[in-house]
Amino acid sequence: MDIDPERTLDHRPAELDDVAPEGALRDAPPDPLAPIDPNAPVSGHVPPAESAHRSAALAPEHDWSAAAGLILPAFRPVGTQGMPIEAVDLEALAAAQGKSYTQPLLDEGPCGLAVVYAMSAGGFDIIVNGDHLLSWRITPQDIQDAAIANLAAWSATAPWTDEVSGHRRLLSSDTGEGNDAARAHLVMARIRQLYAVEAEAKKMEDAAKAEEKPEDKGVSEEEAAAGLGALFG
Repeated sequence: MDIDPERTLDHRPAELDDVAPEGALRDAPPDPLAPIDPNAPVSGHVPPAESAHRSAALAPEHDWSAAAGLILPAFRPVGTQGMPIEAVDLEALAAAQGKSYTQPLLDEGPCGLAVVYAMSAGGFDIIVNGDHLLSWRITPQDIQDAAIANLAAWSATAPWTDEVSGHRRLLSSDTGEGNDAARAHLVMARIRQLYAVEAEAKKMEDAAKAEEKPEDKGVSEEEAAAGLGALFG
């Protein structure tokens, strides 16, 4: 192998001989009166390319504002193990420092099914657990409200499949987006809301009746005549 003594200290390929390497020495003094080039490197420094990824602190696992729009309810089989959402004590969770709560939050679904709250992460789902509650600094009610609101927003634009055969009619949901079964939870939530409104109205009605004074009630003519007869008879 022949070695060119002229290129002994130059490790660049010969085809780059006419290309000035980055950071090469100046061949002329700088002009102090020339306009400043805003894109010129500073002392040969090349700024790193801007990353398209968000800060890890702003990921949905850590930032509730990013997670609030992603949470959706999902069904799990009967007997699924987890942390019952109605039994969550945030103060007790926060007091146990250094302890991890990785079990999923479980809610009650129709027909005894368990309901978890999930965030889609592309090819998999992130199931909300106790650690998320502590990281987000929110209440279980906030998770339930956000999940139902997101499900309602999705359901408003997702089509239903309506099959009619004579007197038989079947209404189903089969969008293939993974949220079809959870629509039943949305219906159950609406039913529970109606029951709650009805119960509150009944409670207010009973309270109003209990506060009625005896003299406020109407007296029939027969009752009035009987009372006068007993008084002056």
